[in-house]
Amino acid sequence: MNLTPHERRQLRDLLEQLAWAMEGGALWPNQIHDTLQELHTCVDTWLGDENTDTDDTETTIPPQYDH
Repeated sequence: MNLTPHERRQLRDLLEQLAWAMEGGALWPNQIHDTLQELHTCVDTWLGDENTDTDDTETTIPPQYDH
């Protein structure tokens, strides 16, 4: 996968956000979910839609709700 410098920075930023949230518990679960959803969207965009003929509900991140 060839990423542009902007895409590389974006990917590193998202991964850093997730690592920081998981190590320090700094983010609420819904923020982790939002970051994961953004990461998923970016990767889908960069790789292209390889599953155009299939239902991709199994790859969709379900919503998280604070209790």
